Amino acid sequence: MTADEDCALEAFELAAVDYLLKPVRAERLARSVSRISELIKDGSKVPEMITVDQGGTTRMIRRDDVSYVQAQGDYARLHTAEASYLIRVP
Repeated sequence: MTADEDCALEAFELAAVDYLLKPVRAERLARSVSRISELIKDGSKVPEMITVDQGGTTRMIRRDDVSYVQAQGDYARLHTAEASYLIRVP
């Protein structure tokens, strides 16, 4: 959910099920929840996502897109075909 329409393309590239713009109307939220419920019932595989911070922007990357991981102390560097991301390991 966001107030930024420009993020819609990136959301769907990340296999988003739906995209809600603020302010969210109750009927629009209900349709989105219904769509997700149907996917769960049908057994559709939802890609696992990893949240990463890149230059002050939070991004979601697919776990399947990670080629390899390097340990760096309390951090891990995730490498994809496009970029690498440094994340703190809990």
